[in-house]
Amino acid sequence: MGRRRWIGLLAVIVIAGVWPVNAPGQARSTMTFWSWRGEDRAFYEGMIKRFEAQNPGASIEFQTYKPTEYNTVLSAAMQAGRGPDIVHLRAYGALQPFARPEFLVPLDDKVPALKTFARQWIDGARSRADGKVYGVPFAVQALVIFDNKKILRNAGVTPPHTWEQFTAALKALKDRGVTPLANGGKEGWTLEVAMGVLGPNFYGGSNFYEAVTRGQTTFKNPQFTAALAKIDEIRPYMPRGFMGVSYTDMQQLFINEQAAMFIGGIWELGYFKSQNASLEIGAMPGPVGRRQLRGIREERQPRAGAQVHPVHRDEGVGAGVHRSAQADLRGAGGRGG
Repeated sequence: MGRRRWIGLLAVIVIAGVWPVNAPGQARSTMTFWSWRGEDRAFYEGMIKRFEAQNPGASIEFQTYKPTEYNTVLSAAMQAGRGPDIVHLRAYGALQPFARPEFLVPLDDKVPALKTFARQWIDGARSRADGKVYGVPFAVQALVIFDNKKILRNAGVTPPHTWEQFTAALKALKDRGVTPLANGGKEGWTLEVAMGVLGPNFYGGSNFYEAVTRGQTTFKNPQFTAALAKIDEIRPYMPRGFMGVSYTDMQQLFINEQAAMFIGGIWELGYFKSQNASLEIGAMPGPVGRRQLRGIREERQPRAGAQVHPVHRDEGVGAGVHRSAQADLRGAGGRGG
């Protein structure tokens, strides 16, 4: 069970390999880059600024949308033939509605670096319909349990290692009038993240994943259903009316120190600290029955990648280029096109 890690390949760097190079006197080329990651704006704008400095005449406008509305807005724009030139996409199942040649340009023969990625990462950007790759994975996220060290300390609770210790800690916090877990279920993917942290130690993690993809077992497997039952055990420790608690509500509960723990991904850490610099944040892997697994399981959901959009991963990220942009690349003698 390897520790999850970041992949250092950023989509904007991939784009640098296919951007049209303006000849002296040519008009400035401007492309739009859509994302739902508003909290990453400073990072991307810094990358874009460096890219533009290295490519005079090139310009990228970074636009963000609400995470819960992003796929709907993107789908409507693509259907109307006016989508962005560069696009972040979620991986695996969430990619499929967009992984179509009338929307995106397959990258199999356009990005040689795809051959260097592990199969499970590339699968996050692969169309189930035609088997082609429509994205370049650039990050593999770690899923953890964040804890507020101060709240745990004041409650006399030690960070748990086993499942028994975990549920005992949740009960102790609740008995002291503390909301143990910030997690809600208004957006289904947040429950999927909780399952991704707590479930693998019970259903077998990567081994189970491989067995499912090979057709050797199904989600009716007793180990998997037992893992779902474990998730059910933590419901009493979520906020009141947790099925109406949104992702942003979850974040605010933890940021404002109104909940002791938050099951989520490492992408949260920078945002948490930017909103409350005094937070004392700890992090731990999902607990197991009677022992703690070493490290954190590898999450099979990479952020999907750089797309080439024609005329126009499940949680994942990617950046894309419009097919109208692809025509621009050919006309401008762009690199890597």
